[in-house]
Amino acid sequence: MAVRDYLESKLRVLEPLIAAEDMIEVAVNGDGRIWTERAGESHMALSDLHMTPTDARDLAGVIANRQQLSLTSDTPGISTTIEFAGATLRCQAIIPPASASGTVIAFRVFRRRPAEHSPKHFGFLRDQATSLEDERIAQLREIRCLAVENDDAVADGPVATVCSYVHGNHPA
Repeated sequence: MAVRDYLESKLRVLEPLIAAEDMIEVAVNGDGRIWTERAGESHMALSDLHMTPTDARDLAGVIANRQQLSLTSDTPGISTTIEFAGATLRCQAIIPPASASGTVIAFRVFRRRPAEHSPKHFGFLRDQATSLEDERIAQLREIRCLAVENDDAVADGPVATVCSYVHGNHPA
């Protein structure tokens, strides 16, 4: 059996989760519980599936071998990418001694989209050309002017003159 086939056979237990169109992440805890994050959900949920500690350790080892990475007690973590069930999976695995509870594995699921389904575009709250520093300075000037307007001791000094320009009340 080829290494790739062996990897796929080890991943089969997770295939119903990974193949789900709304799946974002699948995580295997050290105790064998499997958690999922789905699109639109506010938090991860416990799956009905379970993985034995031996199966989790074997899966992490097969992923490391497939990608020619070392996963030992001296190098107890890997981060890599594999293809499975029509999705690209970013895999991160940690084994003891870095993980006290046993082998933990996280799979971030990425899918190809048809061209007509482009990703959402998120705009900026402000025009990119807006300088927040300039805005901050203008707000500080405004605050200073409000303070001066309410202080009779400086009402006729140079700060008051600057404030009249800030408020647009300067003489022509």
